Amino acid sequence: MTVNDIFQTFRRSAAWNAFNEQAQQLSDEKFAMDGIAGSGLSFFIASLAEASKTSHLILLPNREDAAYVYNDLQQLLPKFNVLYFPSTQKKPYTSDSSNQQQNLLRAETLNTISVSKKPFLLVSYPEAVAEKVITRKNLLKNTFKVSVGDSLSLDFLNEFMQEYDFERVDFVTDPGQYAVRGGIIDVFSYSDELPVRIELFGSEVDTIRAFDPVDQLSKRNHEYFHIIPDVQGKILKDSRESLLAFLPASTCIWLKDIDHFKASLQDYFETAEKAFADADEAQKQLKPDERYLSGDAFLQEVDNKKMILVGKNTYFPNCRSLALLSSPQPSFSKNFNLIAENIS
Repeated sequence: MTVNDIFQTFRRSAAWNAFNEQAQQLSDEKFAMDGIAGSGLSFFIASLAEASKTSHLILLPNREDAAYVYNDLQQLLPKFNVLYFPSTQKKPYTSDSSNQQQNLLRAETLNTISVSKKPFLLVSYPEAVAEKVITRKNLLKNTFKVSVGDSLSLDFLNEFMQEYDFERVDFVTDPGQYAVRGGIIDVFSYSDELPVRIELFGSEVDTIRAFDPVDQLSKRNHEYFHIIPDVQGKILKDSRESLLAFLPASTCIWLKDIDHFKASLQDYFETAEKAFADADEAQKQLKPDERYLSGDAFLQEVDNKKMILVGKNTYFPNCRSLALLSSPQPSFSKNFNLIAENIS
């Protein structure tokens, strides 16, 4: 039996049909479901995503839960755009450098959301949501699109790279670097996990190819490519918005354990307030409420959003609810007879 066989069996279940009947009626309402165990949540999300053809934001209590659900959804929906939005792992108002790989993934995810016409599923957790992001308008304004057939000025490209703190090197190895060798330009943008090689014929873009920076071998061709600077860097000093505000208004929000999620956001925000009070003036470019999302501000933002609450609903009095009777997988402790009995 394949994962897809299990998925299709689930979609014929009474629990799914009872849930789907109510969930499809959501507009800007709230819906609560309790009693989901294990990967049951992933099956409900994947089933509704297939049925609704809309985008979904899935908010889990912590990074580990988010990683599990993200992996589940990739398995259940291999043809869907399943995205993951991590935190920068940078402490508020410190000179500590953020995790470069996390920055890359955040930028890549925001870029995908801003340009994609297809529905997506986005998985995240409190520490990531707490950090506000570049506005959609600013992201588009600060994105440089290169297409095959375009006329490209090397002087303009150099100015763009320098303005957004790209480092000129001999060979690119990390995001935020670029190299120029005659009519060949290598760029490691924050919009993709691989750098690209732009080859010019005169001043015209002849080819754009993604390549592996380790062995320099080409991986795929592009008709166009977006060059995006570090979205956690200088272009974010002007204005930021919450991840929720960045997403399409029709996005359905799944939120597991609202009490824990709200408390985690509030703890992070209060940590940021204390760090701001002790920070050097150079670190105080934006106030805490301009850089981070508090628990109370989060509740205000989702008040008029379409939401599915997983677990107890403690904030929305007019929320419809559905109780399920699933149970977690028992611990077998290598007892194969017990495993066989349970499966049977």
